[in-house]
Amino acid sequence: MKLSAFRQRPGLAALVGLAALLEAAFLVLRRLHPWDENVVGVIAVGLAASAVYFLAARLALIWRESTPAALLVVLVAAVAFRATLFPLPPSLSYDLYRYQWDGAVQLAGH
Repeated sequence: MKLSAFRQRPGLAALVGLAALLEAAFLVLRRLHPWDENVVGVIAVGLAASAVYFLAARLALIWRESTPAALLVVLVAAVAFRATLFPLPPSLSYDLYRYQWDGAVQLAGH
């Protein structure tokens, strides 16, 4: 995607900017891990990220003429967001470990 594409479509440039802000929020969340020890900061970042996400979703729906490019921005951003937080272990809920244990017990025949 060329830089001129962003000049011709300011909505697309705004969408990319909002996606960058969301990625910054996820990087802050990563630094705040473990989240159960930084609840106030996590809530603040989560609220700010929710507002940015709402604006980004609204922009993606409004600028229909840039839908293919907007879809690409959304998909790349989604992968980046997942990659940012994927390596972190769970800290707000330990149900994942309980489910693994329950599955092992069930496989053992109990």
